[in-house]
Amino acid sequence: MFVKYADDLTGTFFTNAQEEVDNVVLHSIRNGLKINTEKTIEFVINTTNSMLDPPPLFIDGNKIARSRDISLLGLKIDNKLMLTAEINSRITTGNRMLIFLLHFPYAEPSIKGWIA
Repeated sequence: MFVKYADDLTGTFFTNAQEEVDNVVLHSIRNGLKINTEKTIEFVINTTNSMLDPPPLFIDGNKIARSRDISLLGLKIDNKLMLTAEINSRITTGNRMLIFLLHFPYAEPSIKGWIA
């Protein structure tokens, strides 16, 4: 018995993104892998002030959800390549730890659950 599994494929497409996505789908089919379109997101980086969005992407007739921010290798970034979400996440984590320490000054807090 062979089990095939792939996770976290990240593609960078500068032109004709739908054609590239179709190629990924075809490659997946040839290799016995199925793409879960419910977990697949499109992330468009737009560092200009342009309000134009590229056309949506489709896999097997299903429109792929578009996200304004993602977590990539543990780093939270938004579609303007700003680290605001990452900074806010770290501040929130620090505030949680501070509140914990203020309420339980003699406890040894576990790292697990406090670090994002």
